[in-house]
Amino acid sequence: MHNFLNCVYQEGDARSVLVSAIQALHHAKNGIDFVSRTPVRTHFARPNWISIFSKLARRHREAWIGVF
Repeated sequence: MHNFLNCVYQEGDARSVLVSAIQALHHAKNGIDFVSRTPVRTHFARPNWISIFSKLARRHREAWIGVF
């Protein structure tokens, strides 16, 4: 599972970098993402669908992939 959250700050903005760093430290220390409250880390950006679907298609050549 991948969680994506569009950030209110532009990518590369110091505030965005700070939030990502805090999230990474919290996850490393506690094993829990502070946004989703699960072990799955939240990505603070838009998904790169081409990259994601290409990797899935290579791994599961004969399967149907559903998105919800």
